[in-house]
Amino acid sequence: MHLAAARSANNAEREFVNLGMVRDHLEARRELSVSVPRPMRSFHIGKTLYNLETVANGVQFSRRVRERGYFDNLAAVQCDFGQAVEASLELTEALASLAALPSIAPNFYEPLLDEATSAGLRSQIEELRYFAGASRDDRPSCVQHGDFSVENIFLDEQSGRLEIIDWTDAANGFPPLYDIFLLFCSSGYLHPSRESKNIPNDEEFWAASFEDLFLSDHSVSKIVGNLLSGACKRVKISPDLLRPLLVEFLIIRMNFCRLKRSVSLERACRRQLELLLGPNGESVGMSAAARYNTVCS
Repeated sequence: MHLAAARSANNAEREFVNLGMVRDHLEARRELSVSVPRPMRSFHIGKTLYNLETVANGVQFSRRVRERGYFDNLAAVQCDFGQAVEASLELTEALASLAALPSIAPNFYEPLLDEATSAGLRSQIEELRYFAGASRDDRPSCVQHGDFSVENIFLDEQSGRLEIIDWTDAANGFPPLYDIFLLFCSSGYLHPSRESKNIPNDEEFWAASFEDLFLSDHSVSKIVGNLLSGACKRVKISPDLLRPLLVEFLIIRMNFCRLKRSVSLERACRRQLELLLGPNGESVGMSAAARYNTVCS
């Protein structure tokens, strides 16, 4: 039995309702390699609402990736993240028919740009984004967990199953692969060459991590590219769309960060978007397309 962390009443209610719907929906899919905790009950202590749910089985993924030297073991990185990517794809497919989940707020598709952002950059975002020119009823979107971070994933080494917690942000309307992008972004990976450098704040840390994960040619970045290429094949999306999908991911993620008043993370997303729109960002779809063609040949 697990007492979920205290949070605002609206968020706690949403998480409890979403968790119940998702668990009921997945009960008929025993073949899946992923599961969720069982909600038990909610109760108030004063003005604070608490959720009671079963304990997640396994080791929290964040504990594993934060271990010193974890990313040096490329075979483990490939296996662990490959398993998490597979779980995300299974969930997306299984939850596609769960119509009862809410949709993302319409304003979450609006880029959060400051006044200093140039007209050229604004135009580039609108031209490149995955939902460019799409109306609200015309977006090719899907149901996602919404916060598929390493903190919310538990790996059960004995059963080989994954358990996913915190369903507050689960919704319809996400672009494809949103959860997978968030999985990688939450890992906090930095290339060893940065270890001797002083990273002044969280904003610069997450920007550097994004660059090392998606915009470099190091070994871990290649694993990320291979897993994204395989995911594209599974959902029948051209890897050329990875860059537009990443743009859309960052736009929506910025809005979630503002909703949760995570100022530093919102700024980090804006920095990541600037990097993605720069010259190095052009290689995202191109390199993945090469890997995709290799996989398909």
